[in-house]
Amino acid sequence: MVAETLRWVRGFVGGAVGGVVGFLLGFVLFFVLATGILLNPDIQSAKLIDVWQELEPIPLAITNPALFTIGIALIGGVHGLVFAGIVRGLPKDVLKRGLVFGAILWAVAALFFEYFTPFNMFGEPLPLVAFQLVLWVPVYLVEGTLISVIYGKKS
Repeated sequence: MVAETLRWVRGFVGGAVGGVVGFLLGFVLFFVLATGILLNPDIQSAKLIDVWQELEPIPLAITNPALFTIGIALIGGVHGLVFAGIVRGLPKDVLKRGLVFGAILWAVAALFFEYFTPFNMFGEPLPLVAFQLVLWVPVYLVEGTLISVIYGKKS
């Protein structure tokens, strides 16, 4: 009973840490390194730029990053719970297991998000959607790997 409870706790904590670290990496990739491309009015949808910079309410990630980060930690925690639930079906090697889970997260989360929100709702051009999908790869691989490392070898 205790071991089973600890398995879920390790998953949640690993996910919370992995989610926050992944978010920080994503912040650097999207808002520091790629912002000149992603918010360039010559190639980006005016609607997407307006959502980030003009339309009220301005996104929570900008107006209240601490609260937003708590939400990211909770979402990451849920990712960690999913990991704990499927870990027995993942590779035994901690690094491979994390990379596989990160790829699963990317396939489930990034593909849907980029299609539904930037492309569908904001009219983002497909080349920028593809560019962002590439930027999401290291974010989710880092998150999955940290979840796996923190979870540990026990399954």
